[in-house]
Amino acid sequence: MLLRAFECRPLIEPVALAAAKRLQADAYVRGGHLREGALTREGWLPWHDRSAAHRVRWFGSYDEDGRLVAVATKISGGPLPALHLMGDDRPAALDGCPPERIAEPAGVAKAPDAPRIATLHVYRAMYHDSLRGGDRFWVMSVIPAMRATLERALPGAITVGTRAIRLDGAYPGTHPETLAYPAWGVVGDFTAQLRAAGRDAVADFMDDGIRA
Repeated sequence: MLLRAFECRPLIEPVALAAAKRLQADAYVRGGHLREGALTREGWLPWHDRSAAHRVRWFGSYDEDGRLVAVATKISGGPLPALHLMGDDRPAALDGCPPERIAEPAGVAKAPDAPRIATLHVYRAMYHDSLRGGDRFWVMSVIPAMRATLERALPGAITVGTRAIRLDGAYPGTHPETLAYPAWGVVGDFTAQLRAAGRDAVADFMDDGIRA
């Protein structure tokens, strides 16, 4: 049922990208992380174009009615905001890794009435994309709610740091109290780590369709 309830795919067309950027911005405002007045006139995040378009891949989950309900981006091929924010918390495993093999899932967001499984579909799509593209590591900055979700849904696959980082200096318009935690994972080890944590069903879900 979970596999049939949502369809996740890359977003390419301008109309789909605009809808994804609005959904993303709405979630940031609704969660109290960003002032509504800080959005662009299109209703997008003020930093939506910080990374060059050719470095950003968008993914979206659609429900059975064809409604876009969850989105995320995967940034690669250059400077990554999450790496900059990590500072001294940068894991030693990243040392010596070519920058082009490190990717940053970012801006994961969902509609208020969408279940969390909709975002897991987005993570699976990015995971498959990373395997096909040769990414070795993921790095992220995750808010406390997303930290809790990752620790429940993907235990062992994603390591979340313990030091909170203020985001207002890096992302214009965010509230001063908005915090995030550095997070990282080895792409090729994701599902093995899930199985080691006893999450075989989640590992099967993440691996489903990987050869497609």
